[in-house]
Amino acid sequence: MGAGAGKACGVLVIGWGNRLRGDDAAGLLVAERLRAAARPGVRVETARLLTPELAEDLAGCRAAVVIDADADAREVSVRKVEVCHTARGAA
Repeated sequence: MGAGAGKACGVLVIGWGNRLRGDDAAGLLVAERLRAAARPGVRVETARLLTPELAEDLAGCRAAVVIDADADAREVSVRKVEVCHTARGAA
């Protein structure tokens, strides 16, 4: 990630996971399929780790979707997380 850092986008999709952990690669696989079906205004990225540097990628986007897997989950769940916008440089 970071190639589009700060670049405005409608929706940023981040597939999160690690291919070395088997089913944990689900987020990456979903992101790769979404990227192949490219839609205007949607940027798709993959990440092995969620790091503070992602904030720069997220800054210019209207919305973000993070896709991850939980090997112990018994059902699919979707959670909406509201973002608190503060002025840059605010403590």
